[in-house]
Amino acid sequence: AKRLISAGYSWINQDTLKKKEKCFAEAKKEVAAGKSVVIDNTNPEKDTRANYVKIAKEHGIPIRCFWFQTTKDLAEHLNLFREKHTKGGRDRISSVVYNVFKGKFQEPTEKEGFVDVARVY
Repeated sequence: AKRLISAGYSWINQDTLKKKEKCFAEAKKEVAAGKSVVIDNTNPEKDTRANYVKIAKEHGIPIRCFWFQTTKDLAEHLNLFREKHTKGGRDRISSVVYNVFKGKFQEPTEKEGFVDVARVY
């Protein structure tokens, strides 16, 4: 997602803003200013994604969903790599978090209001 900044996108993520509500507010502000926005969050639940879809619809812009097809093993490997690469600057995500995500996950669909749900392999 960071690479999209050079293409003019505003990058919004909960790691930086800490709360979903701040992400929604920032997305609304940036879209209202005419900027393209990338939301870099996991957003496993339809209800959370609905907030971003609503913002896009209110401004008459299309919204796409990129669904990364990552195995749990790969996610855990990348998690460890991120921790090592940042020399402890980013803590490793607990294995409990993966199970919570799996329990909350609802498959994204175009019926939610996305113009496209692209699976990224």
